Amino acid sequence: MRKKIGIGRLGAHKMIQKNLIVIGGNSRLVNNFLTKESNLTYKNVFLLSHRKKENKDNFNIIDCIDPLNILNVINDLLNVSSYNFDVIISNTPPQCACFLKEETMDWALISIKLMNSFSFNDRIERVVYTGSCLALIPFYHNSIYKTIKCMELTSFIGLKFNRFEKNRYVILPPMYEGMKSSNLKFIFINDTFSNGAKLISKAIGNDKMIIFPFGLLGVICKMLFYLRYRNL
Repeated sequence: MRKKIGIGRLGAHKMIQKNLIVIGGNSRLVNNFLTKESNLTYKNVFLLSHRKKENKDNFNIIDCIDPLNILNVINDLLNVSSYNFDVIISNTPPQCACFLKEETMDWALISIKLMNSFSFNDRIERVVYTGSCLALIPFYHNSIYKTIKCMELTSFIGLKFNRFEKNRYVILPPMYEGMKSSNLKFIFINDTFSNGAKLISKAIGNDKMIIFPFGLLGVICKMLFYLRYRNL
């Protein structure tokens, strides 16, 4: 496991006397959030990844992590800092990843395995899970990725989240960088990584437990969500 030590600060506005842990440090969504969303500032930012972190930056990097050892890594960070933490979990590999590899699957399931631990840890003030609208859209694009995101959302609901105010779940559309995607499967529902980053910012500073996408897709996802979980 490689560590790059330094002070990571997000933005240039008000100082939040907390640290930020990002699980999934190589995520393009997270990179957009860290570079473009300047309305939040953390004392230290720790990027955790099971692969080598390619981008050079001023954040604290802990990479090449064995997914089975992730909780020990997080507990070490909690123990050496006097500050409390927010956590962003963006660990699910992309749909094109080879989920037949054991390490890939172990990493993809981290959010589900850590939910209860984070909910009951007093040092962690806010946890943001990055989900997918595919978990709400029936009969569409079945895949291992979709199955994992469905399990993740179901596990989150299983927390009875109205009793766990620190938890936030962001339902994201398929995202693209730059020019609009020409992938016909997603052409009507996709959005930019930049807007995805704004949804994460909204989750950190918002009282709502579920954060829906922007636009028409958000309206559809909200209807589907409350039809399925209307008793919550």
